[in-house]
Amino acid sequence: MANDIVGTPVSVTLDGTPYDVQADANFTQNKSKYDNEPQITSGRVMQKKTRRAQTVESVTLATNESEDEEIKNLADRIGVTYPMSYKTVDGTTHRTTGFIKYENRETQTGTTTIQMIPTSPNGWSAFIP
Repeated sequence: MANDIVGTPVSVTLDGTPYDVQADANFTQNKSKYDNEPQITSGRVMQKKTRRAQTVESVTLATNESEDEEIKNLADRIGVTYPMSYKTVDGTTHRTTGFIKYENRETQTGTTTIQMIPTSPNGWSAFIP
């Protein structure tokens, strides 16, 4: 069971299939739509904004071999996006459309780690109860 911390993730859904989250999961959210860089000039410092994906990284799912294979196949799809969401212990659900990057499988712990990447220009939408 996940810790009772407000933002602790409790479930993930990928293309309509729900997956359990590792009990001590702590996702890394990159919420900013822009990467800000300083541009040095002969006068003042200018700002360069580059659009970036609002990724959710270190998504550790509790999986068996069959579920891991499903996730790997989902990550290997070419040119296909699908609905994704994750829910936190406080009931907030974050949703988007995008794809995943398969990072690794740990056999000892029975976990699969992925990165969730939105393709929607609006990134993630939070539905707060």
